[in-house]
Amino acid sequence: MSSEMSETFLIHSNGKNYSAWAFHFMIFVKGKDLWGHVDGSSPAPDKIKDKEQHARWAVIDAQVMAWILGLSNPTSS
Repeated sequence: MSSEMSETFLIHSNGKNYSAWAFHFMIFVKGKDLWGHVDGSSPAPDKIKDKEQHARWAVIDAQVMAWILGLSNPTSS
């Protein structure tokens, strides 16, 4: 996780603070203009018709998924 991310985002999901975490995460991702990767309003370009655009989209999508995983603490059941 980049230092920019850890300095900006101080709440990690711990299984008990989802509402607060989700709100902060939404603000963070919207501030990066990447919320479409979370809510599905930024669908992947066609992989066959536009390989370059799809590849760029996939990198950004992976970054958003890494943020989600990096800001979540595994809970034990």
